[in-house]
Amino acid sequence: MHGRGGFHDILKIPPPIALLFSFAFVTGFALLFLICNLFQNPLLRDGDDFYFVDADCYSRMTRARILADVPPFAGREEARSFPFLRQHFFENFPFGTRPHTTAPMDFAILGIWKLLGGQEARFDLAGWVVSPILGVFLIFLAWGLSCREPVPYRWSGILLLGVSPILLHGFAFGRPDHQSLLLFFVGGAILMESEFLRSGNKWVSVFSGVFWGMGFWVSWFEPLVLWGVTQIFYGVRSLVGKEAGKGAGFPAVSFWVALGFAALVVLLEGVPSVGVPEGMREIFFRWAGEIGELRAIPPWDSLPEWCGWFTLGIPFFLAWKAAAGRSAQSAYLLVLFIVLAGLSWWMVRWGYFLAVAVAAGTPFALSVIRWRFVGYGIFIAGLWPVAASWETRFFPGEKAGAQAVAKARELRELRLVATALQKAGGGAVLAPWWHTPALVYWSGKDGVAGSSHQSLSGIADSARFFLSEDNHLAFSVLEEREGVGFVVAGNPEHALENSRAILGKERTEKEEETEAFRLFFRPREEGSGLRVIYATPSFRLYEKRRDPPKKAVEK
Repeated sequence: MHGRGGFHDILKIPPPIALLFSFAFVTGFALLFLICNLFQNPLLRDGDDFYFVDADCYSRMTRARILADVPPFAGREEARSFPFLRQHFFENFPFGTRPHTTAPMDFAILGIWKLLGGQEARFDLAGWVVSPILGVFLIFLAWGLSCREPVPYRWSGILLLGVSPILLHGFAFGRPDHQSLLLFFVGGAILMESEFLRSGNKWVSVFSGVFWGMGFWVSWFEPLVLWGVTQIFYGVRSLVGKEAGKGAGFPAVSFWVALGFAALVVLLEGVPSVGVPEGMREIFFRWAGEIGELRAIPPWDSLPEWCGWFTLGIPFFLAWKAAAGRSAQSAYLLVLFIVLAGLSWWMVRWGYFLAVAVAAGTPFALSVIRWRFVGYGIFIAGLWPVAASWETRFFPGEKAGAQAVAKARELRELRLVATALQKAGGGAVLAPWWHTPALVYWSGKDGVAGSSHQSLSGIADSARFFLSEDNHLAFSVLEEREGVGFVVAGNPEHALENSRAILGKERTEKEEETEAFRLFFRPREEGSGLRVIYATPSFRLYEKRRDPPKKAVEK
């Protein structure tokens, strides 16, 4: 491509030597990103065995294995809709779910797996590395955009993308969750909209529309909100007639491209259902309160740790620059900062996008400082909270280190239980909802619970089972879920605390009579309708007997 609007016009490549040094510099930032990423979860690998960060990751890997037709999920019924998975039968057994989960992350995992040789033994590795690869891509995208017309302090934003703890959590090794792909597309769209407002280059706007559209395909919620904020910004600028900033005006090219992608996504995946399963509204809100990313955290408490002390001054500097220079770019980033700070206060999952907006806005906020060495000095000094956060990850205290080791040991024991479960014959498994996806992934069994809100009825039944103080009532939960053949019991304190929170129950004096307590501490007790077939220090695996518990017979 040559001429105006072509490839050379998009990049405006600086002299070769300068570009070479610049590339080496950004490669160093990418390596720093990967090193920090490895150290934040060092216990997620054990020889050739790879482990994932949370329950959602195992559900995603189960989807990918079904599509890849890889044991223990070869020949599954869900794969009939290949390349899309429109139903999950592996969670909320035997009813299944119609998930919101969409195909792009499945394709990303399968694509990396094919690049690694397509061998079954490397499937976990593909899922383990997919998110940090996306993080590296975002860093290089930010660098590529900054190469067009280098701005002062551009390396400050790129450095933040490489060291921000919340961004590294989003792009963590062992986190093949849709959040990393969403963060890549939406974060990339924000960076490109900012560049378009500075340069007015139509090709940048086109690619921004592509990224918004791909974000819609991954998940409608966050991209639609931020795309809507972006279009409102363009519309307001157009109405007030402020044409400073080459990208002013409405609608931008990205609007039509994103709209076209949205229509294509609806054709491919259909319109996602909105809301929670019928009769589960109260349980949903109680369950959501147990999910870390759905909790509220005031941004002023978390922003310094995520992006440094300078972040707290960014809105004032951006407002000054927008007012003094009538900068459309600064005004857009200021609006995003305010909106995302409010959304992060409501739900911490928005913090990922807030950190990207901060990284995009930091160079322009710092540009009000004329002396470059002073500006960079202030920025680097302001990263002290970020450095302190990484220090606790690299050198955890005795208590935190012991907790990490205990969690890693628990995961390895759970894998042993899943192996025993796989060999034990037919039947689905009932377990605490946060353990169920991993058990399903490793054993190939279906699970009663799950990690999505579509499987809330299974989550609630699992909670009722473990909280039950009556053998017969607990056994009836298994009977209602016809086809359940196994139960896995773990830490009773955690199971009881979580089950009470989900069902809105108070603590009682009969906790030692609950199924969670009895199955863990008294596995050989007769009259339960269950028979222990495998045990580790942290877990007990039970097989369901055909006969009901003795208490039920006596009645």
